[in-house]
Amino acid sequence: MSGSFLRTFRAAVFLALSSLAACAPARQAVEPASDAAVVELVSRTILKEQMYMGQWAKAKDGLVVQRDNGARLCLPHKLASNEYDVTMDFTREAGNQGFGLFLTAGGKSFLFQLSAVDNRWVSLSDFEGDDPANKSRVAWALPTDGKRHRLQLMVRRTGINAFVDDQPVFDFKTDYSNVIQRDWGFGNCSIGLISWYNVVRFHAIEVKEVGGK
Repeated sequence: MSGSFLRTFRAAVFLALSSLAACAPARQAVEPASDAAVVELVSRTILKEQMYMGQWAKAKDGLVVQRDNGARLCLPHKLASNEYDVTMDFTREAGNQGFGLFLTAGGKSFLFQLSAVDNRWVSLSDFEGDDPANKSRVAWALPTDGKRHRLQLMVRRTGINAFVDDQPVFDFKTDYSNVIQRDWGFGNCSIGLISWYNVVRFHAIEVKEVGGK
């Protein structure tokens, strides 16, 4: 077989393969699946840059609030979703009144409190028919042991669930149409902390948005 024939044959094969490649459909890029990011808020909080009322201090082991009537602190995160998880590690060092989170969902804002009204209730404020009958208040007392605890809160389009130290303490079904809108003094904040007459150390607060924009 002559060299010129081989060269001609190779050229013909190359052209044929090039033609097939040009006719083949383009391969679509596949976006890898990714889990929602977890954002830790205590470490990101710079008090002089946040809206707050009351006595707050930043320490190595967390944010500390002193005994104040309705102490408030806006946390440095803008919720983009109506569905998210919040994990809050805390120690209540003194007091027996309500404290917890300012939250938003369904275009409404409300409070989620542990230890509300003399440590008698887990409570949402304010929802229509705000009494034990509609389960926006549930009888449950936070242990007054001065120990570290963990709140896990799941906000969904269909309601709110809460666990303290992995034990279920709250299950409330709502589409948020029954929120009684009030001015809680948080301005344009979408997540924050609130406390009445307690000393609480918030060690860590993590937010994970899971969808439902």
